[in-house]
Amino acid sequence: MRLVSGLLNADQTNRAGNLAPLAWQGHEDALALKLNQLWLSMISASRLAPAKVGLRNSFQHMWGYVSGHSKLSPQTQDLASLASDIQTLAVKHQVSYLMNSTAPGELRAWL
Repeated sequence: MRLVSGLLNADQTNRAGNLAPLAWQGHEDALALKLNQLWLSMISASRLAPAKVGLRNSFQHMWGYVSGHSKLSPQTQDLASLASDIQTLAVKHQVSYLMNSTAPGELRAWL
């Protein structure tokens, strides 16, 4: 709601004489409703389980960054073991791409 609040405050400032689009004026309730609908849609979409083939592809991609240190084959290992190996090796070898990504941890919720 901070975004909506910020937009509403910006709109009030606009009425006071600052330059800004007039399209915002008088549409605060409609904007808030549309943003709430968008947020609910995003929350619903984030709760849908990804397809196993998509998870495997994602973990195989991440595995490529630690493949030189891994004893696992992404083709034969179960995804939970592969995910664990990726996270462990990323931290051990300071693989910044994986350490700065939320994917290795968040995708494990679907395993």
